Amino acid sequence: MKRTLLFLMALLLIVGNAWGQLTLESSTTDPSAGMPEHLYYMKNGNGIYVGTESKYMSNTPAIFALYQIEEGKYKIYDYTSKKWLTYTPQSSYDEGIKDFVKTCNEKENAEYFYIDKFSTNNYQILPRKSSGERSSVYLNYFQGTANNANDGRGLGYWRQNGSEDAGSKWNFYSKPYII
Repeated sequence: MKRTLLFLMALLLIVGNAWGQLTLESSTTDPSAGMPEHLYYMKNGNGIYVGTESKYMSNTPAIFALYQIEEGKYKIYDYTSKKWLTYTPQSSYDEGIKDFVKTCNEKENAEYFYIDKFSTNNYQILPRKSSGERSSVYLNYFQGTANNANDGRGLGYWRQNGSEDAGSKWNFYSKPYII
């Protein structure tokens, strides 16, 4: 009995560590051809999940798929609303803005995002500049969400990275099954 208990505890430790070491995986199946292979919930460091069409939703998270187009560059598909996340690239970005991220129906019209892992399970998501270079702003519910619960605001950006502002830190949680 004691050995069984020790074995189960060791197994839980191994599984727990494996669960905590999530590596983002890109889907290859186009949504028009079937269900993406890898689906995720997105939650920022303040515990706020991203809802459909990039809107702030605390209780109804949307499901997303990532499509890598080059190393560190991804297009993001909102599987729940069946739309792609996009934005209008700019030559320079102000400090922060609300409702920057929009949606579109076609992958070809969706802009890519830089997604950087900066610590265990923590990522930051950056738009590109109109030149194609990486910007120095980070996806964030700009001006916070504490006093604006479920107000329908969309993702914006902020100048502080995920190490400096929990709202710019993103975690991806695997969504293994869709019924």
